[in-house]
Amino acid sequence: MQKILSYVCYFVMILFASCSGKSQSTYIIAIDPSFYSIEVVGREKNIEAFLTDLIAEVAKKSKLSMRLQNVNWDTLYSGLQKNQYQGVISGLPRYNFHEDTFDFSEVFLQSGPVLVIPIGSQYDTLQKLANKEVGILSDSPAVFILEKYPNIIIRNYDLMAKMFNDLTLSVLDAALAGVLPATAFCNDLYYGKLSVVSDPMTDEGLRLITSKGQSVPLMKAFGKALHELERDGTIEKLKKKWGLPT
Repeated sequence: MQKILSYVCYFVMILFASCSGKSQSTYIIAIDPSFYSIEVVGREKNIEAFLTDLIAEVAKKSKLSMRLQNVNWDTLYSGLQKNQYQGVISGLPRYNFHEDTFDFSEVFLQSGPVLVIPIGSQYDTLQKLANKEVGILSDSPAVFILEKYPNIIIRNYDLMAKMFNDLTLSVLDAALAGVLPATAFCNDLYYGKLSVVSDPMTDEGLRLITSKGQSVPLMKAFGKALHELERDGTIEKLKKKWGLPT
């Protein structure tokens, strides 16, 4: 009898271990709630809400447990490399030297610069703006785009609102600004006055980033789910829900 009880206990222990092994750990994905790496200018809460919904949809599609965690921008990548979380969502540029350290998903929220002009203006491409004044924010990477057009006169601004106001007053002929704040301004404060007339001119934007080779299952599952959510229109619906450009 004692021998039978020993066998029963043994099989119960194996069954318990087997069931426990099926439980999935939670992937923690960090975000910097100021989104320091991209040009947002007041859209932080919209983006955070969008990401919360997006991660929930990705988790549902991939059947993985995921949650967001807020982290200061200056410790975001060091925490990733110390394995304090499995991924970050950031606009870190996909330069070659970054790809030596990190794996990147595709962009799922673009943030690159777009061309903004007064409604009715004929200067709707950079090629047409020779000898015209184009505003950009100081230290904006958009300057590298304008350097390809040496005849364009660049005017630097510290405040986007001031730049767009000058555009309505014909002080400027056009402006280059990140698609997120530019769309927000054109759809709100400057509705009927200014218009975005180009797609983003770079591949800047938010991606999932993981330490090189350290979270391959997460990156693969995320990429597959992202593709499916893009195809079925879910991502576009979430962007519209939170007032972000599609």
